[in-house]
Amino acid sequence: MDPLPHHTMAASSDEDNHVLNRCLKPMRHAARLRCSLCAAIVVVLVTSQILLSDEWRARHSLISPSGVMNLPEPPAPEEVFFAGPQNPADTATWLGGLKTWRADRLMHLRYHDGQYRRPELAWDQHVFSQLQLLIWDRSFFDAEQGEYTIDRFLTETEQRIGPIDAVLIWHVYPNLGADDRFRCVVGME
Repeated sequence: MDPLPHHTMAASSDEDNHVLNRCLKPMRHAARLRCSLCAAIVVVLVTSQILLSDEWRARHSLISPSGVMNLPEPPAPEEVFFAGPQNPADTATWLGGLKTWRADRLMHLRYHDGQYRRPELAWDQHVFSQLQLLIWDRSFFDAEQGEYTIDRFLTETEQRIGPIDAVLIWHVYPNLGADDRFRCVVGME
């Protein structure tokens, strides 16, 4: 009789565990593979639900009601770039061709300039120098005093860059889509 029978039992048990682990390893790998496959299927289903939902579809027709696309493929460079006349005597003919090309393009685009002819917008046709700034611009708004310094801003800016015909004050861009803080702009409550 073996004086230490538990040693043989332990050896036998370790060997059994080794065999068992060797048998279970492919099963564990298959289980991991099934879990990964299930996770991938869930991701595909969720993604397709998001991408195919009506929330992301255009609310308007993507083709103009007339069925004609106004801006098809961009024209080739030779269709839109015109070399000047080789001889100054040909200027009138060249200019006539340019005007014909322009009229043809406007007709092709179904261009209508009614909005540009509105009397209340006539001032815009004389604006050559427009400055754009944020409503929080430190040269435009004195935060310590809590007031706009329009005269100071215009004087300093025109000294730096020359006359200004118009100023576009952009009040929403820094917070666009973030929250409703832009409603708290001084003087715009």
